[in-house]
Amino acid sequence: MIKNHPSCLEKIGSGIDYFYIQPNPLVKKYYQTMIKRTDGSETDFSWVYCCQFKERTNTDDLLRAMRNAIKDDIIKFKQQSTLKCINCKTENELYENFHVDHDNPSFQSLKDNFLQITNKPVPTNFADCYIYKLTIFKYENEDFKNEWIEYHNKNCNLQILCRDCNLRKKKL
Repeated sequence: MIKNHPSCLEKIGSGIDYFYIQPNPLVKKYYQTMIKRTDGSETDFSWVYCCQFKERTNTDDLLRAMRNAIKDDIIKFKQQSTLKCINCKTENELYENFHVDHDNPSFQSLKDNFLQITNKPVPTNFADCYIYKLTIFKYENEDFKNEWIEYHNKNCNLQILCRDCNLRKKKL
């Protein structure tokens, strides 16, 4: 299965000692599949991704890097908000069952609009933080990243939704 991963050689590294599953450090209620290599190093991998047999595109990486760039602001918004779903008004949920949602404009609209107006070159190469499975902007794209964060924060409209309402919400 690991041979189906587009970064197979990096994931295998010096060789695989064993696989194990651990709680995801970013999203506590989910788990991640890990590889313990023969040299003692570790990395995660998505077995679902391996089973989909599709390569990640530059567009996929750009989207991941843009989401990761605003992650701290999204977390800060959630921490400073009253955890009550804007739709169903529930407030008796675990912290991780509340989601921060982009509402009018959607994240997709914000991203698309920003890409149309930016005068910076759109990055095509990205860095991976393998431990947390994050795609991030490289240092040479710091200006693009900072412009995106500023644009996002000036134009986004965030709201709190419970997990169920967020998953049922029609994505634009």
